[in-house]
Amino acid sequence: MSLTGKDHLKQELRALLAQNSCAITEALKSQYDRFTGGRGGNIVLCGAGVAGKAALRGLRMAGVEPRAFADNNAARWGQTIEGVPVISPADAAREFGETAAFVVTIYNGSTVRKQMRDLGCRTVVPFAPLFFKYSDVLLPHLNLDLPSPIFRNAGRVEKAFDLWADDESRAEYLAQLKYFTSLDPAVTIDKRPVEQTYFPPELIKVGEDEIFVDCGAYDGDTLRDFLKRCDGRFGRFIGIEPDPDSYSRLTEFAASVSGDVETCQFALGSETGVVQFEASGTLGSRLGTATGTISVRRETLDGILYGIAPTFIKIDIEGAEIEALYGARRVIDRASAVLAVCLYHRLEDLWNVAIAIDELSNGRYRLHLRRHAEDSWETICYAIPPERTGPEVKREEVERDHAML
Repeated sequence: MSLTGKDHLKQELRALLAQNSCAITEALKSQYDRFTGGRGGNIVLCGAGVAGKAALRGLRMAGVEPRAFADNNAARWGQTIEGVPVISPADAAREFGETAAFVVTIYNGSTVRKQMRDLGCRTVVPFAPLFFKYSDVLLPHLNLDLPSPIFRNAGRVEKAFDLWADDESRAEYLAQLKYFTSLDPAVTIDKRPVEQTYFPPELIKVGEDEIFVDCGAYDGDTLRDFLKRCDGRFGRFIGIEPDPDSYSRLTEFAASVSGDVETCQFALGSETGVVQFEASGTLGSRLGTATGTISVRRETLDGILYGIAPTFIKIDIEGAEIEALYGARRVIDRASAVLAVCLYHRLEDLWNVAIAIDELSNGRYRLHLRRHAEDSWETICYAIPPERTGPEVKREEVERDHAML
């Protein structure tokens, strides 16, 4: 992208924000029927994971009963999930391929969509259009939501655009907004490799003295990746995870790691207290006032990290990221720690995360946006202290400054 790319992208953003919100919403709600023709009410859900189970619950609320789950996990075949049979993709194609809409309820679903088409299924669609058709019972689902917040917050959406430090971030940001107003995967740009999640090499070099704080540490999956990046040499690791089952697996793995490793079983927010938590032992565990299954202690990062100078903080806490940032005012004000903050759990986080970090740090961070999965998933805001900005980013800034002279 040329150095004049920012102005061009800004014009595209303003054109998008000038569109009619109601017309876009109606188009999104009707997309599923356009894709499926007369087969949209006869549904096979492809993928029995988080999105598949959410689709099942919502469809039943709308009075629609899926015919089956098609799943590639052979261990599930012959079982039922909430009364719906789980069968192999081949069997699903043989039985329903001509008559049903195969809705791929997988976040990175392109491979499975191709698989079902190759098996001869006539109608194969992503799950997003289905969720918009039944938006009253299926939305919001993570960052999938009706697009009205984009237009209602147009000023903040444009403000966040101006905060991104490089053209790739601005292009990704605009592409995300185009996706949320079209559900068309073709408007997105190429994703970054999944193995670079939290540690994109052009932005971050992990040091041997890193003090890494893992918020939403799950079962130690990010700790494993962190150890690979630093070759097992680090200053300190602090893992924070509220879900009891996940925390148990985290502590088991942490006990096998050599070095200064600490774990804490807390939720995170902007203030302390006891909160309700939906504990599932999966990556989908989250705070839930109305549907929480357990009570957990909530702490602030400023409190947990009192007297500690972290150098790297990752925050992936299923929609509570903004609250955690405001509970880390003192840490962020120093702008000395790399921040990797997920912003795909709520639509508004696409712009609000960047704005919050910029305001809390008084503009001292350089902000970058990278996506490590399909469509809108695994999208992360990387806030980099100036002293840790990589050579590629510094070179781009120098070239941009020269072009402005």
